[in-house]
Amino acid sequence: MKLNSVPAHVSSPHSNLNLEELQTTVLSRATSLSETALKVLLWERDKLTLEQRFIEDEIAKCDQRIKNIKGGFEAEVRIKKAQFTHTICGEEKSDAEDEEARESAAACLLTKLHQYTTAASDVLTEDHLSNPMLQKIITKIPRNKEELLQIDGLGKDKVSRYGDLLLETIETTIKEYYVTNKKGSME
Repeated sequence: MKLNSVPAHVSSPHSNLNLEELQTTVLSRATSLSETALKVLLWERDKLTLEQRFIEDEIAKCDQRIKNIKGGFEAEVRIKKAQFTHTICGEEKSDAEDEEARESAAACLLTKLHQYTTAASDVLTEDHLSNPMLQKIITKIPRNKEELLQIDGLGKDKVSRYGDLLLETIETTIKEYYVTNKKGSME
């Protein structure tokens, strides 16, 4: 809509309205709306830029964790005041070496867990959790009882008896790993 192309001699039933004043008002409001729209778009762009920076920071943190894991693997489990830790350190590894390091750490951890479960019969006995079951728990890292139920060998009875303990142990282990990982990467 070009207001400048409207001839000034247009007659109107409301002759006391000044056409130039009306044009100025409309242009002023259009400019104001354009400025407001521009401010909104700039605000949205700034918001997206901040989100992008946050995402880039999160990606960098993930990359650092991946680098730390490729450089070594640490597994830690705590069950009723007994703590087991096993660490495998080394240079940056290929995917095959990385998988081997994880399996070695998991195997050592499973051995310690198995020894602990047989010794602490008041908590869990070896009849309750077999090595293959522990391996599946470590592989899948369940976060709730529904995910525990998906592990072969863990039925409703075992999940209702030991599910909270297993989930608490898994959650504690993950939190402590990330706390340890953050301290290690800050030094």
